[in-house]
Amino acid sequence: MHNKFLDPVAPSDVLLTTHNLKPKLSQGYEGISIQLLKETISNILQPITHILNRSFVIGIVQWDLKIVKVIPIYKSSVQSLLKNYRPLSLLPAISKILEKIRYKRFLSFLEPVLFKYQYGFRPNHSTIHPIIQLLNYCAESNNKSRSEITVAIFL
Repeated sequence: MHNKFLDPVAPSDVLLTTHNLKPKLSQGYEGISIQLLKETISNILQPITHILNRSFVIGIVQWDLKIVKVIPIYKSSVQSLLKNYRPLSLLPAISKILEKIRYKRFLSFLEPVLFKYQYGFRPNHSTIHPIIQLLNYCAESNNKSRSEITVAIFL
């Protein structure tokens, strides 16, 4: 059985995914920002592609791609209280590439079998779509019942 979900990652996939990342300066524990990764990707493309392919083949994400650097971000009020901070998790830059490639492949793999009214976690679908669908359904039902009432009055 052959499908795109199991195909090896091509260097062009890594290059395109890296190119589409926002060039942020924040760094994970490894000290590599997305901006630095984007600037150096052509020099490290082959090793990163190999790492990602190994992850796909064995089905395991390397443990050091899962290490998260957590920093507290101040929300409001008194700065000395811990409850006024929220945690911000910074993943390694390479793990973001892996996640995006896996997500894209997983979504294309599932797309044919997803229910057409599945709106969450899909591109070009938002939380407003089910609301619009519900309003359309209500309007159609309302119009249908009015036309039935009108037909019944004329009979």
